[in-house]
Amino acid sequence: MNEQEMKIAFAETAQGNTNAFSPIARQLRPAITRFVLSIVKDEEAAKDLVQDAFIRAIEKAASFRGDSSVKTWIFTIARNFAYAHLRRRKLQERSVSTLELAMGAGWGSYSDPEKIASLKEETLILHDALAALDPETREIILLRDIESYSGKETADIMELSLAAMKTRLHRSRLKLLAELKRRLK
Repeated sequence: MNEQEMKIAFAETAQGNTNAFSPIARQLRPAITRFVLSIVKDEEAAKDLVQDAFIRAIEKAASFRGDSSVKTWIFTIARNFAYAHLRRRKLQERSVSTLELAMGAGWGSYSDPEKIASLKEETLILHDALAALDPETREIILLRDIESYSGKETADIMELSLAAMKTRLHRSRLKLLAELKRRLK
């Protein structure tokens, strides 16, 4: 399938004919999978990310302006997914335990065994509440509130505008608060 045929098939995809994308996916899948695998170094994750990239390409086909080739556009989507995956994996590796966060916030300054037991219970509740949140919600809280990245840094990492990041952060904090209240009942 040459570039012209690919653009025609992609235009049909943009008009709602998702079957028109199949030949594009068949042609590009091996190369994109190798490319993503070279970034993430995890075969299963690479396969999932390529599939996610193809789904995003189909969803956003109508926004393709033709400034680049279809192949380049889809490779860029896959690249963005791969690097977002790496950022999430790094966040998980770097995340500080909830107990360490609580201690840093002064919760560990108690010498009374009853207060220490209460602290551990609260820490477990916080940890469980964070774990119950969806990955995007947890990610923004980890970046801003735990890792203390600036608003701009967080927005850049998440590929959001600063305003969108602030809105998402506010909503994420509300979700965490609601989850904590639910667990404390």
